Amino acid sequence: MQLLQEYGHPSSEATLASINQDLFELAIDHAIHDPDLSLLKLAIAYVNEGIRISGTDTGMAPPDLAAFGTFLDRTKSSLGIEAPRDNTADFLRAANRRQIPWIRLTDGVYQFGWGSKARRLLSTHTDRTSIVAQQMAKSKIATHQVLAAAGVPVPLQGVAYAESKSLELAERFGLPVVVKPANQDLGRGVSTRLTTLQEVRSAYKTASAYGGAVLVEQHVEGDDHRLLVVDGRLLAAVQRLPGGVTGDGNQTLSQLLVALNADPRRGAGMKGMVRIDLDEEALEMLRRQGLTAQSIPQAGQWVVLRQVPIPSRGGTTVAVSERVHPDNRRLAERATRLIGLDMAGIDFVTPDISKSWREVGGAIIEVNSQPLLTSVMLAHPQRDLCGEILDGMFRGDAGRIPVTAIVGSEGQSAVCDLLHRLLCSTGVVAATATRHGVVVGDALESWQSASGCAARDALLTDPLVESAVMELTAAGLLSEGHPCDRYAVGALISVLPKVQAQLTPDFAARMMAEVLERATDAVVINADDALCLSMLRHAQTRRHIFFSSVQGHAAVQDHILQGGEAVCLTRDGVVLFAAGQQTCVLPHAELPEDEQQNSSPSDLGINPILCAIALAHALGLDVPQIRKGLSCKVAGSALT
Repeated sequence: MQLLQEYGHPSSEATLASINQDLFELAIDHAIHDPDLSLLKLAIAYVNEGIRISGTDTGMAPPDLAAFGTFLDRTKSSLGIEAPRDNTADFLRAANRRQIPWIRLTDGVYQFGWGSKARRLLSTHTDRTSIVAQQMAKSKIATHQVLAAAGVPVPLQGVAYAESKSLELAERFGLPVVVKPANQDLGRGVSTRLTTLQEVRSAYKTASAYGGAVLVEQHVEGDDHRLLVVDGRLLAAVQRLPGGVTGDGNQTLSQLLVALNADPRRGAGMKGMVRIDLDEEALEMLRRQGLTAQSIPQAGQWVVLRQVPIPSRGGTTVAVSERVHPDNRRLAERATRLIGLDMAGIDFVTPDISKSWREVGGAIIEVNSQPLLTSVMLAHPQRDLCGEILDGMFRGDAGRIPVTAIVGSEGQSAVCDLLHRLLCSTGVVAATATRHGVVVGDALESWQSASGCAARDALLTDPLVESAVMELTAAGLLSEGHPCDRYAVGALISVLPKVQAQLTPDFAARMMAEVLERATDAVVINADDALCLSMLRHAQTRRHIFFSSVQGHAAVQDHILQGGEAVCLTRDGVVLFAAGQQTCVLPHAELPEDEQQNSSPSDLGINPILCAIALAHALGLDVPQIRKGLSCKVAGSALT
C-alpha cells in the first residue's frame, strides 16, 4: 500500500483477507488498470516467503534479495507510469475521504459515483464541459474575440505569421508587449515585458518555433492572478509570482539559487514548485536587470529569474481569495459564462486585486478550460479544493445508487432476474447482470456473462441505471475480488456441499460472507442452509432478513420472536413477518403449480421467490408493490 501511495496511487485502507499459518493476504483498492501486476505479485511472494521462514528452520534457502530488488525496481517503474496524472489523483483522494466510489474508465478518465448519480472527470474537464466551449477556450484568438465583443477588458492583441508583422504590431500597440504562441499552454514560448524591437524579434523566433500563429499583445501592468471559477462562482484566487530569489546582501545569485533549490518542496514535474536552473532564460532575465550570476543583490532585493509566473516554471503563489473585489469576482464569473465553461482558470492581471478593475485597471489575459489546480492548491494548503469541487458536483451526496449483491453456489441468477422484475415494476430503471447476460430496464443489452466485476462495469457505468442487482460467486470473489466497496443489501442464498476443488464449503461460505460484511442497509440469509445461517455473524448491519421454505423452522421462529424480519412459506402462502406483523404477500393459490403440490419444496423451487421478496422488502418496496411486481412481466427477464 505504501508503495502504491508513493507512486501517486490513491489507495484506500488495506483489508486483511486471509491468514494461513505465517502467511497473510491483503486486499487493497487501487486505481491501477493494467500494469504488470505479475511483478507486484512476485514481489509480495518474496516478502511472504521471507516472513514465513524467518521464524522457522525449514532448511529452505532464503529469498534472493538481489532478484527481489530487481523486480521491485521494475514494479516501481510500472506503478509510476500507471499513476493518475495532473489533478486526478487529488480528486480520487478527495473522493475516498467522502466515500464517493470511483471507477477508472480509460486513460485519464474516471467516473465518480454510480449509474444515474455518476459524474465523470478528465482532470478538470467534466462530463458537462461543453466541447464548443472547450475548443473556444483552446483558441486564444477566439477567446479574445468573444470577450472583447462582450466588453470584457482584454489587452490589445494581433496575430503575426511573420517577424515583420510582429514588429508592426509592437509599434502599433506601443512597447512593452508580450509575444506568445497561439497554440501553447503552461507558459511555453511566452516572452513578457519586451521593451525593444530586438527583443520582439527574438521572442517571435521563440514563439514561432512551436508552429502556427504568434500573438502579440499589449503589456498590462499589474500582478498576475489565477481565478478559479467552478459552476458559475469564484472558488479560489491566487497571486502568481515568477520564480526568483531575494537578496541578503552577502550571497551571490548563484549561491542564493542553490539555497532556493534546497527547499524540499521543489523538484521535477508539475505537482508542486520546481527547481530553477541558471539556464538561458534565467541569464537573460538577469541581463535585463543589469545583473550576473556572481552579482550580490542587496538585502530584500527581489531578483526575477523567470518570465512566466506559474509553479511549473519555478514560480510561487499567494492566496488572495478573501481580498478579491466584488467587481473582479463578477468579471471572472462572467468571462467563464461567456465562453460557456463549467470550470475555468481565469488569468487576470491587475495592480490591486482588492480594488475594482474599473478603478485601477486590469485585463483578462487567458481563459483555461482545463486548469491545473497546482497553483491554487499550493497557496491554500489547508483547503481541500478537489473535495470542495466534488461537494458542489454531488451536492453532499456520495453518488451511490442502491446495489444489491446476491451470492451463492446456485440460484443467484433466478433471484437476480426476479428482483429486477420487482424493481422495474415500481418505475425504477433497474438493471441486473448475471452469468446469463445484462438487462437494463426492459431491454436485454447483452447475452454475455457478466457476474462479479464484469457486472460492475456493465451496470454502474450506465447513466440510466438507478438500481443495480449483481450475481456473485465464491470463485469469482477469490479470483477478482469485490466489484464494489459496499452494497446496500447483500444476500447469501446457498452453499452447496460440492464446490470447486480449491474451495471447501467452509472456505466458500467465508468468502461469500464478505458480501454480508460490506452490506450497509440489510442482509438477506437463507435460513434453511446451515452454513449460510452460521455466516450471519459477519454481517455489519443490524437489519437481518431470513427466508425459509421450511415451515416451523426453529431459528426463524426465534428470530421473529426477537423482532426480526423474515419471509416464509406457510400453509397460507408466502408471508412477510416484519414490525410485529405478518402479511400474506403471495397466497398459496397463486404459487407456481409445482410448489402448490410439493409439501417439501426443493431449494430451486420456491426459494428464489422467497429471497427476491425479502430483498425487495429490504430495498423499501411495500407489499402492494411486491404483489404488483410478481404479476408483471419485464422484457429480457429469465422469469417472464
